[in-house]
Amino acid sequence: MRGRGILVGALTLLLGLSGSGCVTPAGKQAAPEPSGLSEVDPGRIAGDFISRARDLESRGLPVRALRQYRIALTVDPESREALEAAGRLESDLSARADERCRIGLEFHKQGKYDQARRRFLAALRLKPDHPTAAGMLVSRKRIRSTRYVVHQVAPGESLSALAQRYYGDYRKFPEIARYNSLSDATRLMVGQALRIPEIEGVPFHIGGVEVQTEEEIPAEAGLWEWGGLEATAWAQGDEAAEEAREKARTAACLANGIALFDRKKYRQAVEELEQVLIAAPEDEIARDYAFKAHFRLAEDLFEKKQYLAARERFLASLRLRKDCAICHRYVERCEELFKEAHYRRGMQFYNQEKLLEAIREWERVQDLDPNYKRVGYLIEKAGTILSNLEDLKRAQRKQP
Repeated sequence: MRGRGILVGALTLLLGLSGSGCVTPAGKQAAPEPSGLSEVDPGRIAGDFISRARDLESRGLPVRALRQYRIALTVDPESREALEAAGRLESDLSARADERCRIGLEFHKQGKYDQARRRFLAALRLKPDHPTAAGMLVSRKRIRSTRYVVHQVAPGESLSALAQRYYGDYRKFPEIARYNSLSDATRLMVGQALRIPEIEGVPFHIGGVEVQTEEEIPAEAGLWEWGGLEATAWAQGDEAAEEAREKARTAACLANGIALFDRKKYRQAVEELEQVLIAAPEDEIARDYAFKAHFRLAEDLFEKKQYLAARERFLASLRLRKDCAICHRYVERCEELFKEAHYRRGMQFYNQEKLLEAIREWERVQDLDPNYKRVGYLIEKAGTILSNLEDLKRAQRKQP
């Protein structure tokens, strides 16, 4: 209560509301203030802040509304309305921040660092003390290396493939992305020159590639300077403006996705439309176009007899439209054709006495359906024959 009295007194001075009987500069006794002005009413002042908070909340500005509710609680800690509203907003903003952070972590794991960064900043804007988002946005320094090789990207190569080639571990691809300041590790251009750095304690398989030496550590730039003023500015920025920017980005992705679909570039269309569905999962237009794009890709794969890949696309279509009866039939058909094709191929290998190849084909069938046409028995039988043949060969080698 003492703190509350001090606060009320301070507000009294700020509002120019002096108590009765104050001494004027001339040293004379001032006339008593009119009734009602001699004391500040914390409830009334808190009510003003609550009113502002309600207005901000109705305009879709929850972060700023929460600040007003907190000020109201500072003035009047017993305000039940401010207490309940602040708790509700804190819970909602925390949940929204967690969701943006979760999406950011998924993008980061995929190597899509620029998109991850935007989600982490959005999480901090909703909850400035979000520990995971703040941790991911700490300024990241490039790995220090004085030796590296230059690799020109060939068609079909990825960072994970390069990490496997040079380090023997595909999981090291973020080190290459970091060293080259890439904002998206999934997008490489054919002919692009990448520096593959030597990492302390990790085998460096360079073959006959020329090793170069770096005289100084290059300045940090781009993606890897996530922390500091920029993160603070985003976290404290106007959420209405950021919401508008996010809506504009979503609308652009939707327009691009539809345009790509109309040009029959279904794979690229899916990538754009999935961005829309991350930001707005209930967008019916995006869901409809994404469904149709997945379905067209699935049909194409089905025609090419790539049955498992087609099955995954039909399943993706089903996730977007659960009542798609033809998708269910296609999934079943893909599975049947896949099993029959590899079962027959296994039989062909078996009849050609290519037992190892036959076992591999039947194992693919077994992974999908363990009970299909006794493939388990066939695998065991072929394995026994193969083992007996190996024993016979070893025995023959031992004979003089």
